[in-house]
Amino acid sequence: MKVTDSENKKTLSASTRFNILFMKRTNRVAIVMFLSGILYKLIDWLFLS
Repeated sequence: MKVTDSENKKTLSASTRFNILFMKRTNRVAIVMFLSGILYKLIDWLFLS
C-alpha cells in the first residue's frame, strides 16, 4: 500500500494541528508572564523602593 503525498500531507496536518495551536498558546502565555514580570519589577523599582 503506497501513501501518496496528498494523503501524507493531510494526515500530517491533521496530527500536528493540535500541537501547533498548543505551542502558539503556550508561547502567548509565556510572553505575557515574562512581560508582566518585567512590568512588576519596573514598578517595584520605580515606585515602591
